[in-house]
Amino acid sequence: MENVMPDQELAVQEEGLNLETNRGPVPVEAQEVPDRTSVRVLDFRQPNLLTPGQMRKLRARHEDFVRSLATRLSIYFRLEFGLKILDIQTPLFPRFIQMLPAATHMAMFKVPTLTGTGLVEFSPRFSLALLDRMLGGTGTVLDLGRELSDLEVAVLDHAIRLILNEWLPGILQLPQNQVDFVGHEINPRFLQVAGDDVPMLTLSLEAQMGGSTDTIRIACPFPMVASILGQLEPVSEAVKTPRAAIIHPPLKWNSRLDEINVPLTAAWSGLQIKAETLAHLKPGDTLPLSPDLFNKVQVRLAKITKFVGSLGQANERWAIELNAPATTHV
Repeated sequence: MENVMPDQELAVQEEGLNLETNRGPVPVEAQEVPDRTSVRVLDFRQPNLLTPGQMRKLRARHEDFVRSLATRLSIYFRLEFGLKILDIQTPLFPRFIQMLPAATHMAMFKVPTLTGTGLVEFSPRFSLALLDRMLGGTGTVLDLGRELSDLEVAVLDHAIRLILNEWLPGILQLPQNQVDFVGHEINPRFLQVAGDDVPMLTLSLEAQMGGSTDTIRIACPFPMVASILGQLEPVSEAVKTPRAAIIHPPLKWNSRLDEINVPLTAAWSGLQIKAETLAHLKPGDTLPLSPDLFNKVQVRLAKITKFVGSLGQANERWAIELNAPATTHV
């Protein structure tokens, strides 16, 4: 047997490797390509609690809410205020906390007729921009490294209340001015408005005012918005059963009405005269009439025009010949 040196053995292995490499890629027909259209990603950490139909109706409500809110905020701040929906999600409360930045401004609120506590959240930088504009400034932030004072938080609550007063009737179909603020928080880790197994209905908006752009979030636990879920259900059309034809008896004239006198009046309309001439009229004066008026006499019953006729004479008395029913009752 011929002895193979280590260097020769290495060369043989490299040559075998080159041979394997030179075979070229495996044809596409020979590869097993998975059908990606049949693959569906499921995220069990974020349950989808709304049906596609409910989500479409909920998004339509929020689009109307955003348009109305943008107009109202633009008037309030006297500056163009742009809003755009980023997403509508239903994460569990721990997942929602992870979505929030480490330092932010959150205002927690309650509605007397609803169960639970909701919140409105945006960054301290955007809070200072809103405050600057509310106090007569241009909405430019100069100091980014400080927290809001108690007075500034109270002033900012006016803008947040304005947002919620549009959100309550637009989304929850509730009247305005039912919001009570129950607290404020700057660190999401200390936020306790729901349990770990409670889903949150979260609306994220992109807000732009002047040169400041930020994300505004409105979040509520599901027990708080459970009342609107029934309103989002598609309305099933009831099966329409044909109604039985109602047969009315033929009308009969009551002979007791034959001897009742019905007063009729005849009149013209369209005659115009100056007020000065009218003030000086006296018996014996004549008024010019257009010949067309003789064929446009209005025959009225209880001050309602029923027929149009022509003026004439019969048996040496003035008479009206009925030409046609009146098209409009005047």
